[in-house]
Amino acid sequence: MKISVKPSNKSEPQTDPTQTMIRNMDAVARAATLRKYIYMIESLDTLSRKNCLWLFALCVAVDIPLDAETCASLRSLVCKCATILATKSEMDNEVALASCHAEYTDRNLRKVLWTA
Repeated sequence: MKISVKPSNKSEPQTDPTQTMIRNMDAVARAATLRKYIYMIESLDTLSRKNCLWLFALCVAVDIPLDAETCASLRSLVCKCATILATKSEMDNEVALASCHAEYTDRNLRKVLWTA
């Protein structure tokens, strides 16, 4: 049984990601869901904890090699995180989460580009 968890038009996911949810998605569904979450987050001004949990879970589980569309989405995520970091003047949870996502995504994109 394949489970596809699609983000709604709302800015806040209804549930936290679980290992079972992510593992029950096939590789294409994981990549598509990751792209949809990144697209949804690009329009937001802030990152919520739940959005960050989903992004992290999907980034960790996405299969390599990545297609061009997923790589472009991940680059957009790095830019969004950098934008959020640039607008903050003090350290808070959002800064920590955006920083972690930017670093993790950047490192994984470098790995993908080196293995291509």
